[in-house]
Amino acid sequence: MNKGRVEAFTDAVIAIIVTIMVLELKVPDGYTFSALLEEWPDFIAYAVSFSYIMVAWYNHHYMFGLTHTVTRKMFWANNLWIFMTSLYPVSTAWLGEDLDHWQPAMFYLIIYTLWAYVYTYLTHVIAQANAGTAVQGKILNMPIYKMLSSKYMALGLLIAFGLVYIYPPAVLILSILFLPVCMRLVSDDSDKLDQAKKDGAA
Repeated sequence: MNKGRVEAFTDAVIAIIVTIMVLELKVPDGYTFSALLEEWPDFIAYAVSFSYIMVAWYNHHYMFGLTHTVTRKMFWANNLWIFMTSLYPVSTAWLGEDLDHWQPAMFYLIIYTLWAYVYTYLTHVIAQANAGTAVQGKILNMPIYKMLSSKYMALGLLIAFGLVYIYPPAVLILSILFLPVCMRLVSDDSDKLDQAKKDGAA
């Protein structure tokens, strides 16, 4: 399968998802800044979800930039990840609307957990498709993949589910605290990938 078409389709869907999320933001019921501040859960939830999607998209670009092929298995794993990403707008909107209730917070955390592990599976599938090459090693050594596939991630999520049930806003607090960690988990050569391709083609 043509790698460029898969990347283009993924980029288009991600752009639509992010657009839908921002359209879910409500206009304040009034003309004052205090009215705007009343909508702070919606804005924070949107900002957090947007940021996590961008972190994933950045690493997604890195993986697809490295892979030599797109297999059928990889294609469907990528579609599954896109599907999970498409559930972000509804989970984000519900969380922002009812932050003090455990069901919306739990739903948001469930979506995040499934989304993260589907992304881990996609990474594994891409690595498998490049078995025996340097690309496989690079993908399996991605810091974000190591973190998501670690036992500490699973333990952290179990703790998060317990905290969210007791105190629903914890899902937003934990997401904000964990975000800077995810932003730093990028491969050292991720910002040099396109230049390396050009050098290799020269």
